Amino acid sequence: MLQYIYSFFEEEKMVFIKLLDGIDKNWSTIEKAKYLYNQIGKNTSYDERFAYGDNAELMHKIFYRDVDIRKDEDTRIVCHTANKIYLQLLQELKIKAKLVYKNPVVERKIPVKDVALVFWDENGNKYFTNLVGDIQKCKFGLRTAFFGIKNNLYEEAQDVSEIPSNEQKEIDRKVGVIQQDYNDIVFKLLANEVKNTMGTACYSLKFHLDDSAISEWMLDLGDVRESARIRVNGKEAAVLWSVPYRCLIGRYLHPGENILEVEVTNLPANRIADMDRRQIPWRIFKDANIVSLQYKKSGYENWQPVPSGLLGPVKLIPMKEVRF
Repeated sequence: MLQYIYSFFEEEKMVFIKLLDGIDKNWSTIEKAKYLYNQIGKNTSYDERFAYGDNAELMHKIFYRDVDIRKDEDTRIVCHTANKIYLQLLQELKIKAKLVYKNPVVERKIPVKDVALVFWDENGNKYFTNLVGDIQKCKFGLRTAFFGIKNNLYEEAQDVSEIPSNEQKEIDRKVGVIQQDYNDIVFKLLANEVKNTMGTACYSLKFHLDDSAISEWMLDLGDVRESARIRVNGKEAAVLWSVPYRCLIGRYLHPGENILEVEVTNLPANRIADMDRRQIPWRIFKDANIVSLQYKKSGYENWQPVPSGLLGPVKLIPMKEVRF
């Protein structure tokens, strides 16, 4: 299996000098450097033979491989070859750069140091990069983590400048490599799946309550889809299943920090519609859920997702005692 994978990768060839074709001459030094950084990452793969190999001679050749950026090259790389490619491309653009080294934290069959790269912009500011650490992020459209950051592990990269996150995003936008944070992608994937789900979500909040003369409070959940179980400081306070979604919780509160938990369960409509769209058998009745209101054979695949969860707004309302 591994031999098959290696032969597959060996078919991947690239002329690295062609990456310069996408450079806009009006870009700043940092913008040009970031563009190349992302393009190298997107078009290369980490050489697993080096990571898990036990042939010292082969590992030596992989690490110290000579790269001619004007010829077809194997796109499998490790830290040394990756940064040599990056260095040569930056030099083609007349950008000052150099390789920097540090002792590795992992034991290898051959005694080599980890390699990164620093470059200088037109104003003489020095920036640190670690291309190998970002290969996967570049491939999958994630925001890079090792470009333009502080790094004290490499001796020759302790006086580098740092590029703030908002500037990094603007650079990405300008050079056409709009990327996302990992959490943003995960959230979108989850949000797309959750809209087809029947289940329970727990919302929690810590809040501080001053010691006051107010003895009773009303919790108003606002819009709830569809039922809510409420716990205050670990004690069950109420179960709400219809409007208005309100209850008194004064007896469970105390001065200082309090914890509010609201478990909201939605209806099965979204799940049913999704199962019908994917033709998953779910009906267990012979004389129900078979026909529409017009007594025609029907399914629910055309149902659109209905709102679910705690939509709010949530309010904690102080109550006044009124005597008649």
